[in-house]
Amino acid sequence: MTETREKMPNDLVIAKLDKARIALYEATTIPEAKRFVDIGATAKTWARQQGLSDEIKAYAHSFFIEALRRLGEMLKETPRATGGQPYQLKSTGPDMELVETLSDLGLDKKTSSIAQKLAELPQKQFEQVREGTSTITKAIQEIIHARRP
Repeated sequence: MTETREKMPNDLVIAKLDKARIALYEATTIPEAKRFVDIGATAKTWARQQGLSDEIKAYAHSFFIEALRRLGEMLKETPRATGGQPYQLKSTGPDMELVETLSDLGLDKKTSSIAQKLAELPQKQFEQVREGTSTITKAIQEIIHARRP
């Protein structure tokens, strides 16, 4: 019976993260993607604090990294704020388009930078980060060193 009790929370966590993973790839806005990054970070912390299995901790980490990459993909497609107030693409006229800033999106520069760097990683390095066999920093440094003549 004890084994069943221990297995049940693990199965529940996996089931919830599986649902979240499906919803992550259906997300169409940056705030939605950011919400999944927050869910992943919370799942990682909760799994560690509850002393759940290494399998669950790795699964939560994997989800978190995937959510960050998805956020980075979305961020890379958005127009950049160029400075000044209000942030805008076209400076004058009725066709002026306002650009949301990171702050407007509920993001900080560090999270945005990490997410976009994950989105740029080749699949091999991304898989290593997702599996936890490499860190984001190490994977990025490998890419930079490989590009040097």
